[in-house]
Amino acid sequence: MSALNDQAEPKNSRDKEIPFFAWGDRHATEQWVEYNFHGPEQVSSVEVYWAIGSYGDYKWDLPVSWKIQYRDGDQWMDAHTADKYGIAPDQFNHVSVEPVTTSALRLVAKLPQDATSGIYEWRVNTEHGKQVESVQ
Repeated sequence: MSALNDQAEPKNSRDKEIPFFAWGDRHATEQWVEYNFHGPEQVSSVEVYWAIGSYGDYKWDLPVSWKIQYRDGDQWMDAHTADKYGIAPDQFNHVSVEPVTTSALRLVAKLPQDATSGIYEWRVNTEHGKQVESVQ
């Protein structure tokens, strides 16, 4: 899971030289990864770089869809955005969200029918353009 925030940028979505996170051998399900911050953070945007590839019978591909959720007390709420959640390979897919102060964030992905999905990097940005680095 540390690959999500290791600051290593891939050359492209098929870069096998750096680590990435994948949801194991799960297909056609909704899965999530979570960042827990050391304290409240005001989040204004996120960026995700998707992984594509295969290893033997194991295959990962772009998700069908994804969204961001934030923790509000004991509840997970969908982040509000006017942007579309991009699913393009070979680039960071940026989405601006209505600023929210939270102690945790989730990236929820709907996985494709015949593959799992993977992430090289998941960046969380504050309203002032600073990248949140204090995640667990």
